[in-house]
Amino acid sequence: MPQASRSVFLSYASEDAEPARRICDVLRAAGIEVWFNQSELRSGDAWDQKIRQQIRDCSLFLPIISVNTDARTEGYFRLEWKLAVERSRLIADDAEFLIPIVIDATPDAAARVPDRFREVQWSRLPAGETPAVLVERISQLLSREPAQAPTDVRAAAKPPVHRVTAPQVVPGPTSKRLLLLIATLAVMGVGYFVTRELVVPQPDTHSAPSQTVPVRTGIQEKSIAVLPFVDMSEKKDQEYFSDGLSEELIDQLARNTDLKVIARTSSFSFKGKNEDVRSIATKLGVANLLEGSVRKAGPDLRITAQLIRASDGVHLWSQSYERKLDNVFQLQAEISTTVAKALNAALAGNVPPPADQQPDAETYTLILKAKYFTDRANKGDLVRANGVLKEAVQRDPNSSPAWAYLAGNYVFQGFEGDIPLSDARAAAFGAVQRALAIDPLSAQAHRRLGNILSAYDWDWDAATLEYEQAVKLDPTGSDGRNAKLEVLGTEFLRTGKADELIDLARAEVERNPLDSTALEYLGSVQYYAGRLTDAAKTYQALLEIDPGYSNGQSTYALVLLLLGRTTEALTVAGKVEEEPLKLRALACIQWTLGLRANSDESLHALAAKYSKDNPYSIAEVYAYRHEANAAFDSLERAFQQRSSAIVNLNTNPLFNAVRGDPRFKAMLSKLKLVE
Repeated sequence: MPQASRSVFLSYASEDAEPARRICDVLRAAGIEVWFNQSELRSGDAWDQKIRQQIRDCSLFLPIISVNTDARTEGYFRLEWKLAVERSRLIADDAEFLIPIVIDATPDAAARVPDRFREVQWSRLPAGETPAVLVERISQLLSREPAQAPTDVRAAAKPPVHRVTAPQVVPGPTSKRLLLLIATLAVMGVGYFVTRELVVPQPDTHSAPSQTVPVRTGIQEKSIAVLPFVDMSEKKDQEYFSDGLSEELIDQLARNTDLKVIARTSSFSFKGKNEDVRSIATKLGVANLLEGSVRKAGPDLRITAQLIRASDGVHLWSQSYERKLDNVFQLQAEISTTVAKALNAALAGNVPPPADQQPDAETYTLILKAKYFTDRANKGDLVRANGVLKEAVQRDPNSSPAWAYLAGNYVFQGFEGDIPLSDARAAAFGAVQRALAIDPLSAQAHRRLGNILSAYDWDWDAATLEYEQAVKLDPTGSDGRNAKLEVLGTEFLRTGKADELIDLARAEVERNPLDSTALEYLGSVQYYAGRLTDAAKTYQALLEIDPGYSNGQSTYALVLLLLGRTTEALTVAGKVEEEPLKLRALACIQWTLGLRANSDESLHALAAKYSKDNPYSIAEVYAYRHEANAAFDSLERAFQQRSSAIVNLNTNPLFNAVRGDPRFKAMLSKLKLVE
């Protein structure tokens, strides 16, 4: 194929020649070869053959969509579109070729375009104004090997299918840790917020069921989601850095109390997906989106960011930054401040700086790498993250954030089973003490200490003091917000007071609407607080987003059971994939339905397979079946094993039948949940 194949073909209706020219000029100024046919008389065999050849040879095809193309049922551009669609069916699924461009407010759904165009991401360039981020994207695509049409026609027999589906956060490895190793409520009080910045579940790509996201009305004008920045480096080895930059921007913007900022989990659920900006914004409930790219060459960084108004795709602001890596902190603040000003939010004037000391650039890079592993959450990634964090503290022993992150990683490794609980507690405590010795005003370190005191020591008073200190030190940052929820979660474990906790849990769902874990937590608090009707609605919303969320299905089945909807409960329980969760739910539901033999069979299977790893679930079933002696025997085993789930005992409705037993209060005393 000739070298000209690294060109782009610009297809447009004659009425759109001027905006097409603007796009062409910007691309050519960046050194991109553009085939831009300006003849008003598109006719003749020679001309026709030339166009067909260019469409066969170009690397990218950019059709311009507008009210003018919609108005015309005929035109040479429509032949070009058909030729491009035919070629696209010969190109590999993962090779981008079609890049539709809308130059006005023409809606995606109603546009008169080939269906193939709807299967890829559209770019909106009002009047042909072309932002740097699109130029970067096209340059990056052209830097790859040119798209080749297969020589064997059999390779094209089955057209690739690019289904645009709503993003989901399904339980990957991290979510399963939360389900099986940490109690439903302790997910928020201990495990969930140990991992909010450290271990965040990523979308699982093995399935893509459709989902229904509740329609949000009254979207705030000052609301934004930061989409994951794209790594455009030549070696594609800076994803950890681009993800880290996106997360830092989320955290800095979230410090502005006047600005609604969507949390990382929901924003990152769109990573790698070709979806229209308006669709993304609707699902996240925001008026604006920030997207961008990172290109690193040696010590040099080129970061491009653009702010998009979701309602019409207009680019409100765009900027490129050329910086050295050692100025990354200044760069993050600069971008955050500029975006906030573009939204008329005075971020620079009313947001306190974070209390934590910033590490040097190399240490910061290592922290980002560790977070990349824990976010990915594949098998062994916590161990990999631990190794990188150890390298970080060896490089910079005076980095409080590095020690604090290491402490959090140790906490979760203990519950994951990578290291014994006693060793994990000792290592985590040592790391957090180092962090506090370096920076006594580190909100992150105080919060990690609170995690250790609650998760391992069940010292609720001491943990609450640490959480409250984190709130004071970082009232608007992520550590402060999460610590506030941990304070309320701890209070709920001990007293059952739920109103304020539920309000904050709802706010977390609003901030992170596609995070299955946030929805599951809200539902679990409602369940434990006895607000079963609300809990049922929350779990319905959760399972619409993430139908395969086993813990969600299991608890939803129990909610339906307690609401008296036993037939529905049995159906839902039958869908649970995680066996211990399924057996627990079935044993309780079958008992209520009078299917005593079936209940016995489910309970015996649960006890036979999971008595060592999950004695608390066995105790739940015995207690629900009014078998007090067996229930307390299993509870004692759970206590001796320091089961995370046992801290829910005070509010767990499955134990209602044995609450009057003196052994129940005695166990609460051992758990330090009552005076």
